[in-house]
Amino acid sequence: MKASEMNQILDHLIANPRDDQAGRYALVTAFLGAMLILPSGGDMVTGDGSFQPVLSEENGERLIVAYGSKEAAMQTQDIAPYGVTATGADLVRRIGPEFGLMVITDSGKLALDSQFMGRIRADIDAGRA
Repeated sequence: MKASEMNQILDHLIANPRDDQAGRYALVTAFLGAMLILPSGGDMVTGDGSFQPVLSEENGERLIVAYGSKEAAMQTQDIAPYGVTATGADLVRRIGPEFGLMVITDSGKLALDSQFMGRIRADIDAGRA
C-alpha cells in the first residue's frame, strides 16, 4: 500500500477511533506506513541550521510534533518553516527514548507516549512490525 493511502487511513482512524485490539493494531499499522512531516525551526538540508523540533506536552511528557499533511503542518509554519518527511516507522527508530510523538492530521491528533514508542521500537527491531 502506498504511503498516501496509509495517510488517508491514518486520518480516518484518528477521526473514528475504535477501542478494541483490532482498531489499535490498524491505527499503529497505518501510522508506521504513513509519510509524515517533521517540522523544524532550523534548515537541516542545507546545513545552515540544526534540527529544532516543535514540541508539545501531554500528561507531563514531551512529545515531538509530526503532521500527516502539508495543510496540517501550516499550523506551526511561523515557528518551524522547515521540515523533512519520513514514515512513522522511521520516526519511531530515530526519535530518542525520552520523547513521545504527537501526530496531527487534518481530522485530529494521536499522542504516542515514550513508553508506547519504546514498545513499537522493540517490535520493529524484532521484526514484528
